[in-house]
Amino acid sequence: ITFWASLEYNKDVSSVIAKAKRLLSKNGLILVLISGNSHSLAMRMLQEKCVGFIFNRTHSFNPTSLNTLLGRHAFRSCWQYSILPETRILLNYLSYRDPYAQGKQKLFSDIDEKALEQLIARNCMGYKFISIFRKV
Repeated sequence: ITFWASLEYNKDVSSVIAKAKRLLSKNGLILVLISGNSHSLAMRMLQEKCVGFIFNRTHSFNPTSLNTLLGRHAFRSCWQYSILPETRILLNYLSYRDPYAQGKQKLFSDIDEKALEQLIARNCMGYKFISIFRKV
């Protein structure tokens, strides 16, 4: 079962997960894309200026809260991956520019920018993240 940028818009997420559990066979998988990671470095820095706050999500998720929710329904996290590190947006914002302006400011060396992207990926702090859970 796939929840592609949709789980955070459901009013009763617990019921949706419970229904998915009933529909899945033993060891079935759920794939979830969260389109506004509340743990995102860009969302934390830009706050209300971040496009992630424009949408009317019913729930906000980060990797930990999603793991907790699905864990309550007897799902085990198999894999999580952060996408869209938004380093261009962060560098523009740190340069006092419009975060969403084309191009980016050169604050760091290419090596340091790559290190920032890796830090964001390693800590699942990208703007979006994908998770796979297995029914136990």
